[in-house]
Amino acid sequence: MSDKKQLLLGDEAIAQGAIDAGASGFYAYPGTPSTEIMEYVQHSKVAAELGIHRQWSANEKTAVESGLGMSYAGKRVVSCMKH
Repeated sequence: MSDKKQLLLGDEAIAQGAIDAGASGFYAYPGTPSTEIMEYVQHSKVAAELGIHRQWSANEKTAVESGLGMSYAGKRVVSCMKH
């Protein structure tokens, strides 16, 4: 977590908040308005340094199921999609 102030869009703030909260993985199916969440995480140097898993999914169902699997392993995870 950085002590410097950042100006973020809403989706970027969601992504950064999840990173700061200790998320271990992000699974997403692209579609407005949530696409920017995954894009932010994919380009985040902090997420890369922490080894946070991030993957686009084939559809909404697989995004949720992948996240569910990671949560069963005791990890914090974010699944996001347009619906």
